[in-house]
This record gives sequence, structure tokens and C-alpha cells, in this order.
Amino acid sequence: MHLQTYIVASYCLLVVFSCLLLAAVALLGTAAFEWKTPLRNRRLKTSCGLFLAALVVLALPRVLFAFVEFSQGMTKEMYEKNRTEMDSRASETSHVGLGEFAPDFSIEVDDGTSFTLSGHRGSVVLVNFFRTDCGPCNLEFPVLQEIWEKHGSRDDFGMIAISRGETMEAVTSFKSANKLTLPTAVDDNSSIYDQYAPAHIPRTYLVSRDGTIGFQTMGFMSDYKYDGDSEQLRTTVANALAKGQ
Repeated sequence: MHLQTYIVASYCLLVVFSCLLLAAVALLGTAAFEWKTPLRNRRLKTSCGLFLAALVVLALPRVLFAFVEFSQGMTKEMYEKNRTEMDSRASETSHVGLGEFAPDFSIEVDDGTSFTLSGHRGSVVLVNFFRTDCGPCNLEFPVLQEIWEKHGSRDDFGMIAISRGETMEAVTSFKSANKLTLPTAVDDNSSIYDQYAPAHIPRTYLVSRDGTIGFQTMGFMSDYKYDGDSEQLRTTVANALAKGQ
């Protein structure tokens, strides 16, 4: 929540508090004038209820501020903690590490062409492993599509998103439903994926111009602030491409 939004909300709550307080005082005064009538008790109960409601509303800005501070702090803490853990797990479970040569492979792309990793030497290549039924994979695709739309026309950039253990029909249907145009392929027996890692998706590798792994990540978190995964991918690709200019 932005500071301006918090200020507006606090002002609105202050107005509500004032209205409740005035109504409570008015009812209390009415009860005094009607002290000997049957309406007295009802007026007093209603007045007490309005006083309590006014106190609750008065406390809400402090509670709201504390919640915002807590949630934003936890958001940053949770993101950094989870990303650190996943990066560590990615390094531990990957068959290739940073600076090592990426295993070569050839695979048929959904447009009928063939993609060979070694054929892109001199270019920056983003290799992604996914499944259409993988939640984090689905979260990652919008940013992969964005990167493809921004850099896909460059001669020194390549991308391939490889489905692990699925059919081309399933991937084609998934792309159509989500309006994706980035190049995809199917590793139906996981033979290519197995060269890179034993388990866990999504996994994304950035292969540098010399054919070595320049960046790798596992999993995807999109609902966090403070340098989230989307920005990390965008920046990593942009920086790698800039090095060749």
C-alpha cells in the first residue's frame, strides 16, 4: 500500500469515527431527556454500541499501518529467503554448473524447424524446461514471452522452451490457449532434460556466447516485490546481450 493510499484511508476512518462519536453523544443526550420513558435503555445500549464502534474505528489506522509494514517486510523477507533456498537447491541438483559448457542437443521445434544448441555459438541462448501442468511454469511464461517479443528478432539471441515428457499436441494447445509465440519443443523421454538436471521444474538456463552456463534458476515466484524473478530474468538476458555489443 502506498503512503498516499494509507493517508486517504486514515482520513476516511477519521470521518467515520467522528460521525459515530457524534451519534453516540446525541443518543446519550436523548436518553437523558427520556430517562423515565421505556426508550431509555434502548437509547443507552445503542449509544454504548456506537461508542465502542468509534473506538474500534479510531484504532484501525494504527492496525492498518502495522499490517502494511508487517506484510511488506514479510514479503521481502519471504522472497529473499525462498529465492536463496531455491538457488541453492538448483545448484545442488543441477548436472551442470555456472561456467561449465552447456550439454549440446538438437530438437524439433513446434514450427517444424530444428534447434541445435551448438549452432547458436556466439549468441545468447535462453533454455527453459517446463510442463504445461506445472503451476510455477505457467507463472513464468508471460515473462518468457515478453523476453521473446523484445529480443527474438535479434541475430545474436536464441530461445527454446522444452516441455519435459509431454506431447506436441498438449504443448500446441497450451500455447494457443495462452497466446504464446515463443519457440517450444517436446522432450518426450526427458533425454535432454536429464543432461541438465535430475528433477524439479521449471528450470531456466542462460547459455553465454561461448557456450557456457552464465545463469541458472529453478522455480518461479511472481507475486513478490523487491527484485522478483521476473525482473531478474529480464535483467539477466539484457545484460548478457549488452556484453556482445
